[in-house]
Amino acid sequence: MTLGFIGAFDESLAMGVIVSKGIPPLKDALKNEPEDHIRAAAAWSLGQIGHHSADHSRALAEIHVPYVLLAAYIDERSDDDLKAKSKRALKSIIQKCSYLEALEPLLSIAPPNILKYVVY
Repeated sequence: MTLGFIGAFDESLAMGVIVSKGIPPLKDALKNEPEDHIRAAAAWSLGQIGHHSADHSRALAEIHVPYVLLAAYIDERSDDDLKAKSKRALKSIIQKCSYLEALEPLLSIAPPNILKYVVY
């Protein structure tokens, strides 16, 4: 969560987290951690880092973070907090993302309440 707080504070600090290779460990925690509260913290952190600009969201999209967030959101085993934080992070990243190649895989699997942000 520390990386999320740093990334939320300022656009340049969020870019510092990206440049310092802070995104892959968060993505890995979201994807592989068995505890939902840790996965939810990772999802929240990724959303805080990626919501600032198209450059921030592109950095996350290039390593398929939106896809991993969507997988956490649609997973039946995810608890409500993880689903809510994944959806919020996905929404904030997608709304800023101009890297269409990263958004295309979401078109085929995203539910309608997420798809509206991809198509928007």
